[in-house]
Order: sequence, then structure tokens, then C-alpha cells
Amino acid sequence: MEQIQQFLASQKCQRHQKQLSKIICENSEKITLQSCILCVDCEKEVPNSLTIGLPEFIRVCNRNNQNFVPIEVCFRRFDNILQLLNELQYKFINQIQGVKKCIEQEKIALYQMTLENQIKQIIRDENPQSQIISNEINKININFTTKIIQKLDSLQNLEEQKKCIQEIEKLRRDFDLQQQNPQQQQQELQQQSQGFIHLYNSNQQSETCYSISFNHSNSLMISGCDNSIKLWEFKAGQLNLIKNLEEHQEVVTNLLFSSISNNFVSGSIDGHLICWSYLQQSQIKKSQTYKSHKKGISCMILNKKENLLFTSDMDKYIIIWDADLSSNLLSIHQVLDNHTKQVNGLSLNESENILVSCGLDKQIIVWQKVSDQWIFKKNVNQQSYDLGTRIKFINNDRFLWVSGSMNGQDYLFDYQFNIQNDYIQKRNKSLLQEKDSKDSLFFPIFFNKEKNIVIVKHKLYIYLYKKDDQGLLNSLHLKKLITNDTFGAITSDGQFLVSWDQSNQRYEVCKIII
Repeated sequence: MEQIQQFLASQKCQRHQKQLSKIICENSEKITLQSCILCVDCEKEVPNSLTIGLPEFIRVCNRNNQNFVPIEVCFRRFDNILQLLNELQYKFINQIQGVKKCIEQEKIALYQMTLENQIKQIIRDENPQSQIISNEINKININFTTKIIQKLDSLQNLEEQKKCIQEIEKLRRDFDLQQQNPQQQQQELQQQSQGFIHLYNSNQQSETCYSISFNHSNSLMISGCDNSIKLWEFKAGQLNLIKNLEEHQEVVTNLLFSSISNNFVSGSIDGHLICWSYLQQSQIKKSQTYKSHKKGISCMILNKKENLLFTSDMDKYIIIWDADLSSNLLSIHQVLDNHTKQVNGLSLNESENILVSCGLDKQIIVWQKVSDQWIFKKNVNQQSYDLGTRIKFINNDRFLWVSGSMNGQDYLFDYQFNIQNDYIQKRNKSLLQEKDSKDSLFFPIFFNKEKNIVIVKHKLYIYLYKKDDQGLLNSLHLKKLITNDTFGAITSDGQFLVSWDQSNQRYEVCKIII
């Protein structure tokens, strides 16, 4: 890639004749290098364009080039061939001169031998047509042609010629490898361009951010900042701070935006809940503080109509609330208390008649809606009896569950409802083993139904899966994390991942390419 880096360093934008600083990564009918490169002045003219910095662009090029013949390899082959051709040219000239000299010598020898035979005929008075003379002439011809053929053969047997042919064959094989299985190559190329594409790091924040959430139009983002909440404008992957919301007395652990309005709910480590409404001109209206949970809020989900809010805590309780988010009102509908320790994950199926929950007590509990109440249905039989950190339905009768203990099985467990009215493990996905760390909380599993993608954070990795037409989860990409204390969310359209980690103490924005 050194040649590409040197080439890019020499390029200038046509408009301002300045050195390029970024690459536009937006799709268009005609993509040319000059239309994609930006200098500092160009960036100001297209502030909302999706761009990528040169270091990241080079990194992506390096990754994509793994399935192609590198430029350096081609240049090295070409240089070797040119050097061999120069050596061949020199030797060919010498050899050809040798052949010419041989021909001239043989011509003289032929004249000499012919004349000598004529003299012999005169002296011996032999018949010109005698067999002896014919044999002499044949010897001359055989000797002559043998020498010439040997000289010409030597041209074909030059070592440089053999090496030159070998280099050409190597170059041909390099390119042929790309054509042996076009479909497989296309799949590999597609996979190389898929995944979490880093756009930039933004907005240093030393205060802990345990939760991030986006509104329905992906124009607003909220994130935790110790006891406060930051409200951001989110546009084309760019974050611009609107304001800080400071109402919680303890660290904010959960944030949940409405899927149909600009209302959201926040929960903190002291178990308090607050409802918020984002009004015009950046005005914020908040509710009273709801204090029914005695310990910290660990998870929150809303039903589709958003008239029910489900919250779990770090004690053992799940509270179901009657919700009117437009008025910032909550009232307790029901309390579920079958867990014996902290509840970490909640999820509703598509029909919203089944709720599943998991936690530190190593239970996966199935709850069923009967009339207007939720009742305990059963505990799911587990092949891996382990604490659960995340759980998520991906259709009406199938959910994913992740265990989180340090020495547990590092799997994404796939549970399918069967005709025996039970959930069984099916098609589990292996995750990279990290026996030296346990999984952290507050980064739920995300499923985007429109794109059929699943994002799972487990220990030191974020996994990207795509569900195919047969329901199989195909791994597209994984992102290595610096620290287990990484928390984030994806936009509702599945285009961006925003995360914050304790090590860098800043937000990272990634484009999700599938």
C-alpha cells in the first residue's frame, strides 16, 4: 500500500489545488477519484457528506486488498521480467551474432570442401556423379545444419528465458486465483466491505456513559454522563451537543427513546425513573421522579403501542408500568418477582404475549400475558446453566441469550419454541473465548428487522450477524474492543453504531455496512 499512500499524498483537489484530507463515501452513479477527494476547503462546502479520513481509508484499503493481487507484488514481477528481458536481449544479440558468424564460417567451409572435392575428382579422374562425392556433400550438409541447430537451440535454453517464463507464469497464476471461483471471490469481497466501518472518534467524555439511545428519526441521541444526560443532534454520523439534562441524583444506567415520538425515559443506579419530552426549540419537559424500584435500573423496554413500560432492577424485580409518555406519566400495572437476584435482560416477542427475562440467578424465565396480567409460565431448560447478561426475541418464537460469567461457555445461545410448548437450544453460535473477563451489562442485543441484522456485545467483542431467508445467523464482522466497559447502541435504521468506552473516554461512530 506504500504506492497508494504516496499517490494519494501527491494528489490535490481540482477546485482548490490543495492536498486532500478526506474521502467522500457516498454512493453516486459515477464515482471518480477526483469527485471523491476533499481538501480542507472542500469539507466546508459539503458539511453533511459522509466522509472518511485518510488513515481510516488506507486501513480499509489494506483490508480490502487481502483478496486482490497487491500492487507491490505486480510491480515486483514486472521489474523482474524487465531485468530478465534486458539480460536476454544482451545474450540474444551475442548469440545471434554467433549464429551469423557460424553461418559465414560454414559457407566458407562449404566452398572450400566443394572445391577440394572438385580437385580430387580432377586428380583421380573420378566420376562427378560418383557415390563418394555425394557422401562428402551430405557430410558437409549434416555438419552445417547440426551446428546451426545447436546455435539456435542455445537461444531457447537460456536460463534468463526460463526465468522470464516462470515470472510470467507466476503473475498469471496470481491473477488466475482471482478468477477460479468468481462467486466465492464476490462473496469474499462483499464480506471485506461489510461490518463496522470506523468513521471518527468524537467528543471526549471522562464521565461514565452506561447507555445510549436514538429517537425514531435518528436525528436525536441521548447518552449517560454520570448523573446527567446529554442530548445530541445526530446528523449523517455527526454529533452536536444540544444540552445537558441534570435531574438524577445518582449515575444514569438506562436510557430509552420512544419509537414514535421524541419522548424518552431514564433510569439510574438508585432505582429512580424520569420521563422526558423534547419540545420545539430544544425545550425539555420532565416528569416527577418515580421511586418504586429500591435498587438500580438494569433494563427497560416498551411495547409497540408504548402504553406499557417494562423495567428491571439490580434487586430481583420486574415492574410493568402503564405508560403515557406524551404526558410523562407512569403508574404501576404489575410487579413480577420470580427472580431471586438481579435481572439483566428483558424482551417481548412479536405478538407481545410472551416476555422473557434473564439475570444473575442463572434463570431464563418465560412470562405469558393472560387477559391483562402477566403470569409465570416456566423456566427454560438450559444446556449451559450460567448467569445471563442479554436476551432478545428476533421473531415470535425465537430468542437469543448470552451468558456472561468469566469461566462460562462463550456462546450466543439460540432458543426456538417447539410443538411441545417448550424452548430448546438450536444452532448456537460460538463466540471468541475470553476466560479472563466477565461480560458487562447495559449494552443490549439489537435486532433490526428491516435489515435482518443482529448486533451482540459479549465481553471484548461486538458481533454483527445477518439472518438469512432460512433463519440462519451468518457472521458478517466482529469488532475488537479495548475494554469490556464499552456501551453503545445502533440507530433505528441500522446504519450507525455509536459507542463509548472507559479506556478512550470518548464516543466512537461507526457506519454499519451489510
